[in-house]
Amino acid sequence: MSRVTLTAVALAAGIGCASTVPYVIEVEAPARDLHQTPSSIYVQDFSSQGRADGHAVAEIVRNGIAREGFIAVVARPQDVTLQGDLRTAAVGSKTRHTSRQYKDAQGRTHHSTTYYIRKSAASSLTYSLQRGATRVTGDTFHESFDREWSGDSPQAAAAKAAPDEQILGTLVASLANRVVAAVSPHRERRTLRLEKRGHPGLGQGITYMKNGRYDQALSIWTQVAQQAAEPKARTAALYNMGVVKEAQGDFRTAFAYFREADKLLPGTERYIQALTRAEAEKAEQELLEQQRARDTDPSLTVRASPTESRIRIMNIAPPYHPGMRLPGGRYDVLVEHPGFAPHREWVTLERGAVVLDVKLDHP
Repeated sequence: MSRVTLTAVALAAGIGCASTVPYVIEVEAPARDLHQTPSSIYVQDFSSQGRADGHAVAEIVRNGIAREGFIAVVARPQDVTLQGDLRTAAVGSKTRHTSRQYKDAQGRTHHSTTYYIRKSAASSLTYSLQRGATRVTGDTFHESFDREWSGDSPQAAAAKAAPDEQILGTLVASLANRVVAAVSPHRERRTLRLEKRGHPGLGQGITYMKNGRYDQALSIWTQVAQQAAEPKARTAALYNMGVVKEAQGDFRTAFAYFREADKLLPGTERYIQALTRAEAEKAEQELLEQQRARDTDPSLTVRASPTESRIRIMNIAPPYHPGMRLPGGRYDVLVEHPGFAPHREWVTLERGAVVLDVKLDHP
């Protein structure tokens, strides 16, 4: 995870005697399979097998990437092209029933039958991200569904069951969203947990958190961590302070608080998990910042005529592609096409998008 974009999405009230309260935040996360954000992406309709709709899943991917707002979705190839294959089998259905015999208060014997319907399905999606003939990244995702409903008649059980098209639609949408997260920086929701038992100040701090008052919550929990008589209360306060910092996107400080809690009560699974999570979040934050830093580099697009011309940047190793992001500097651009005189010139990149128009002449 990375920088928090919507800090207080939801804080549920304490449920019964539970010792923790769930707290939901929304954060920005880097693309999971791609370490450099492309300037644009062209999404082809996916090939499909079985009861799958390759156009529909591609449309979900297009809309998802556009909604995240980090990569321009274009109508023709410019930088990278996303293509894939969707496979979805028909929904399987099985029925069964169970019967039991019982006696009522008057000793009369009765029989009862319960009917069940079970539905299952599986889908997979393989995607590939291409830049010209070069494969940039790719992966295969799998989703499955398996659920059972019951009723006092076969018809009642069937009426409760989800329709096959709904099941397939849910699987396909989940696969498409996984592709979006793989290739684009995106927003994710994460559920954290605050400890509320062991000291009145823990619950008071949660009330402030519920209303987005992080500073007051930190102040209360700092007092608990310093003054509470019970080690468990001090540890819970330190852990909650770490959650506050995690919600604010300060993962280094969050890790420090979690580490102090772990020192006071070593071996507590929640604190160990929080330490591991904060480390991962810090690494993802650094990766997203690196991606953003690269995204500020100027870009170069060469529009050549004839359009099939070969374009090379002679003083760097990477092959040219439209919208190519490069550090600021001077670049030696060569445009060639059989039957035409080559064109070569130095281009200076400082900031923003640079478009170079080149029209080759006959020799």
